Amino acid sequence: MNLVSVRIITDNLDSMIEFYERITGVSAERLAPVFAELRYPSCTLAIGHTSTAALFNNAARPAHNQTAISNG
Repeated sequence: MNLVSVRIITDNLDSMIEFYERITGVSAERLAPVFAELRYPSCTLAIGHTSTAALFNNAARPAHNQTAISNG
């Protein structure tokens, strides 16, 4: 199986984007005010605001152990 992307859902979008940019050295592409992607050679890390969870039938909930959605 190849992991294509992981999406993290958060209430703290801007600080989460800044954190992952800082620790990976990769600049995020802000595709919408509520969504960004960090693209790596092997996969994409997508970070979305809580308001985007409805697009995935609310499969992820911030501040719970249900904050990530993966596509493989």
